[in-house]
Amino acid sequence: MKKTARKSSLPRILPYLTRRMGLVLLALWLLTMSLLTVGTAQYVLADLVERGYDLPEHAGMAGRLEEMYSYDNMELDPTFRPFPGAADYGMLETIARTRLYLSAPDLRFYPDDTQFAGIFRDVQHTYNTAILFEDKDGNILHQSGDFIYFYYLNEELWAAQENGTDGYAWIDLSDRADERYAPLRELYTGPHSLFDWDTMRMTGWFDGTRFEPLSMALADYFDYHDGLESLPVHHSGTISNGTSEVTMAQLDAMGLIEWEELFDHTAQAPAGKELVTIYGRYPEMLLYDGAPVRYQGAEYPDLVTLLAEMGYYRDKGAHTFHQGASQTSLWNAVIFGCRSYWDLTEYNQAPNQPWPEADFTMMTALQASPLRIAAAFLRNVYLITAALTLIAFLWLRSLVKKHISVPLQTVNGCIEEGWTLLPHSVNTPPTLHETRELVDHYRTTQQRLHGYKNEVSRLNAALSYAEKAEENRRQMTSHIAHELKTPLAVIHSYTEGLQERIAEEKREKYLSVILSETERMDGMVLEMLDLSRLEAGRVKLAQDEFSLLALCRGVFDKLSLALQAKELRVSYTCHCSDTVTADESRIRQVLENFATNAIKHTPVGGEIRIRVTADRSGHTFSMENDGESLPAEVLDKVWDSFWRQDESRSSPGTGLGLAICKGIITLHGGTCEARNTKRGVEFRFRI
Repeated sequence: MKKTARKSSLPRILPYLTRRMGLVLLALWLLTMSLLTVGTAQYVLADLVERGYDLPEHAGMAGRLEEMYSYDNMELDPTFRPFPGAADYGMLETIARTRLYLSAPDLRFYPDDTQFAGIFRDVQHTYNTAILFEDKDGNILHQSGDFIYFYYLNEELWAAQENGTDGYAWIDLSDRADERYAPLRELYTGPHSLFDWDTMRMTGWFDGTRFEPLSMALADYFDYHDGLESLPVHHSGTISNGTSEVTMAQLDAMGLIEWEELFDHTAQAPAGKELVTIYGRYPEMLLYDGAPVRYQGAEYPDLVTLLAEMGYYRDKGAHTFHQGASQTSLWNAVIFGCRSYWDLTEYNQAPNQPWPEADFTMMTALQASPLRIAAAFLRNVYLITAALTLIAFLWLRSLVKKHISVPLQTVNGCIEEGWTLLPHSVNTPPTLHETRELVDHYRTTQQRLHGYKNEVSRLNAALSYAEKAEENRRQMTSHIAHELKTPLAVIHSYTEGLQERIAEEKREKYLSVILSETERMDGMVLEMLDLSRLEAGRVKLAQDEFSLLALCRGVFDKLSLALQAKELRVSYTCHCSDTVTADESRIRQVLENFATNAIKHTPVGGEIRIRVTADRSGHTFSMENDGESLPAEVLDKVWDSFWRQDESRSSPGTGLGLAICKGIITLHGGTCEARNTKRGVEFRFRI
């Protein structure tokens, strides 16, 4: 026992090597992917730092702030700066147009700049960007958020039907609970632009350069072109060189523009506010979706909040903001930058004249996780290499199983089972020297023992056959003698009584007993002959078509007196067609044996349950009776010849009934079975 326990506690070779190979391959894959991810993250971080430091300058160019402000006395753009709100427009356009993307690394070959497919996913990642403008007093002028900006015409200029500009304005959309701007947000969602918008007609009031609309109507490019198509044919100047010279204001004056009313709350105008109507042209919109940012151990709701809390260095424009504040880690990098703007058109620097304060300063922040971006670029690499690693693992495992584990297990199993022949899978010479040598040694030993084993098996088989034949002969002789002894003894006794000239009134009784015992012996002989013919297969079966339930009801009708004597109930269950094709007389013989046996062993007041089921392979008939369960060894012997549970033979019967039933069903190509149930014992057959 100790030796067996010690042996079972040792690991098997295939799981043992599988776990270790898996761990080694997993460690190699993780190490390789970690190095590749870190290398790609370094590439992302380098791009992030470079573009973060250059962001203030590039953002100023995108918003045309460079056209409004200069470090020298150069001439500025006269079409932009002189109008009211131009500086605010430039700041808002800087915020709206500053979007930075990073594409995955690719393979390009010069001089034709041909691009080849690389290992990275062909995706773009958008950096998290925030811009904030402060004046010289530290007040926030504008910052990344939700707004619309546009240039506008007042009613006079619009009524004059001329192209022009009265100024620049913007609308604050930061209150996302304001239902007035819900249609604007819905139009912006998806394309992230107002490309089709042409003109917004609004009534409201100005708060500086910010406009607060109480009503708003929209006309887009489609409305404009529909108006052009509605012009009279004789209208002059409609088309010139393929381009329309008719303005939106002219079409509106002719009543050819259909305005889409978005909202109208002019009736709710606050007292004391001077309402004006303006026409905003070519509006641009931004909805800023900020994500939480972690910076130096602190959590911020978004990048704009972090930028507002950082402040900036008032260093007369030197780009030093990022040097002390930026966070450059592979997991989370935040790069800051700043740039100040001055109006120097009227400034003449004289000796000892101080440098003027900046009109405003732009602060920028660029945030991203290089490792997460690298992981997104390398997703396909992870999947492909993981699949290749798994394939390599399964291939190595199959080699170990084929050349080591299977040969060892087969040889060990053959030894344990008694030196049987090797299966075909091991008859193929193993690849490894050690396993081949083991198989050769086993085969040599097996061949040496094979001759001895065959001889021993032959002698044992002959001895077993002889012993079994003798036992069967003795058992059969004993059963026949035992079964015939009782009726012969009765006949002999009553015959002697007749010879002694007993009283005349007893002669009829004696003759009746002698006749009854003779009939019993005759029935026994007939049953033995019937069983012998069934076992020899010399019985010809008829092909009758009949109902199992109807046949069973007929059997129990003949046994009604026996049922009434023990107050037994019989129930029938059938959820299918119970019509079968078989030898009706032989199946009746089976049912009679089943019924007699069930009535005999069912207690008084019990129930006998008949059930017929069917499937594609045939019909199953079962008869279950209440009573005590039978031991397992009894269930195995009930179908044997001359076997009865009452070994004293005091009960009537020969012990051949169920054996004959089995023979009949077997001759029909079916099977018999006896089993215990929760309420008693069930006998069944299937044909």
